[in-house]
Amino acid sequence: MPTTTTTPPPTRSPWGTVQSATAYGPFWSVSTAGHGGVKVPRALNAKIDASVRRKGGWYEEDIDWAIVAATFPEHFDEKTRESALSTLRNWHADFYEKLTGEKLTPANSRQRAEEAFEKETADKWVVISACGDWKTGVPKGMVEVFATLGGKRTSADHQAGRTFLVTAEEYDKRTSFGFVVDESRHQEVRSG
Repeated sequence: MPTTTTTPPPTRSPWGTVQSATAYGPFWSVSTAGHGGVKVPRALNAKIDASVRRKGGWYEEDIDWAIVAATFPEHFDEKTRESALSTLRNWHADFYEKLTGEKLTPANSRQRAEEAFEKETADKWVVISACGDWKTGVPKGMVEVFATLGGKRTSADHQAGRTFLVTAEEYDKRTSFGFVVDESRHQEVRSG
């Protein structure tokens, strides 16, 4: 990509001191010791959809960079643009739909699948922490799980949470969104 930015590369970022910077048109892609992202000039940042616009014009490198590449595709190659759309489909589904007009489903969007899981399990016990049989008192081959309704993590949810035993084999098959306790099969562990 030709460099068209006239601003010097940033030396500081939200992730620390900039160690390297590469220009992509008017943007700087920066790396630090721990993370990185894309810096968008103020005037261009104002053109990014308000629903995904980041204050200060910094877009982190794991997911939010895709907002920049999809909003300003003329500054990125085809492979990067395709990767950006894939990232948005999975992590910024509403923005992806607005940008493309395509309606996403749980089958083609990780975010939509997670939303469906959360809706389906709102009144179920979803595990938020677990420990294996290395913990004193946990039977061999079992996992002690702590679950809250819907997998919520507030203080009140923690106080109402319950502990169960699940076989390690079954727990290893959990989805990326979590494990749902089956009260009819999983033994509750009473404290005290």
